[in-house]
Amino acid sequence: MRFIHTKVIKRLEATNFRVRDSTKNLKRKLLLPISGGISSITLLHVIDGHLQGQISRTGRPAFEIEVLFVNDGVDSDEDVHKFVASARNKYSRHEYSITSFSKPESQGSTQPEDAKSSPGNACDILESLKSPTSRSDIASVALTHAIVRHALASGCEGVLWGDTTTRLAEKILASTALGRGATLPWLVNDGASPFTIPGSSDTILFLYPMKDVLRKELKTYSSVVSLPVIHVSERSSGAVVSSKNATIDNLMKEYFESVEKDYPSIVTNVVRTSSKLIASRKTSKDMSGKDLSCELCGAPVSNGTFGIHGWGGSQDAEAGTSTHAPIPTDPIAATTRRYCYGCARSTLPV
Repeated sequence: MRFIHTKVIKRLEATNFRVRDSTKNLKRKLLLPISGGISSITLLHVIDGHLQGQISRTGRPAFEIEVLFVNDGVDSDEDVHKFVASARNKYSRHEYSITSFSKPESQGSTQPEDAKSSPGNACDILESLKSPTSRSDIASVALTHAIVRHALASGCEGVLWGDTTTRLAEKILASTALGRGATLPWLVNDGASPFTIPGSSDTILFLYPMKDVLRKELKTYSSVVSLPVIHVSERSSGAVVSSKNATIDNLMKEYFESVEKDYPSIVTNVVRTSSKLIASRKTSKDMSGKDLSCELCGAPVSNGTFGIHGWGGSQDAEAGTSTHAPIPTDPIAATTRRYCYGCARSTLPV
């Protein structure tokens, strides 16, 4: 199963996180969020072994990692701490942190500049949403913000996402169905994210070292490699009991889990095709010269086309009278919430 290690490290080193790209006096740092699932734990296992190898060969690693567990409130604090302790015991050379996206650690300088609201705000919105799909979508936004905020506060250059090829394919189709197609370049490609580092023109990096690894390959890998006990939050999708409670993300997970068994090339092609997309740099500025972006997810919004109707593709017969997200004739003076199309759709009252 050496090929798993090779694929992961090859992608990581392609982003210039190598010993020869580092300096002795400057420690580079990346954040590795773990959910307790097989993907993030395997990534931690591979990177830990890689860094240990660098230290034995050169005396120093190319970078350091901080491991972060974001508690979504589903598991008890006791279960969370027990899992993190087991990971720390096996991979002891790294720093570990626990946070919750429902309780922001801080505001101000650690807040992503491109996002004018915090995960706390997203969680407040979450409480009012009745649609399972909307709740899942906004919870994902809150989770991303919590991770990015922690990365900024910890001085990390980027975030190491543990998404496999299969998981990325699921997110690609789910995001497109949710009206977030414009965010796909940041969802699948290594490089700059929409979130700016405070005091700098640089953005925090999003890296996907597991991008070339299928989920079924990880299952085989985990059967021969000694990994920590998978956390209780690793929940199998199973069959959707009721369509009323199904989410788009659940349906995509079921679909690709079945497809990758016999037709893995389909999964790979979805990711490869989306990887060709290039993030749009066409944005509008407000009066202070900052890029206009979604107040909830932080994604740039071209030409100030906020809301459901701002982009000109209304699905509402009474689009012209909508008060939730009207066409912003003057985006700078608009008093309504400035949400991108995806966030506007997910936060619509039922």
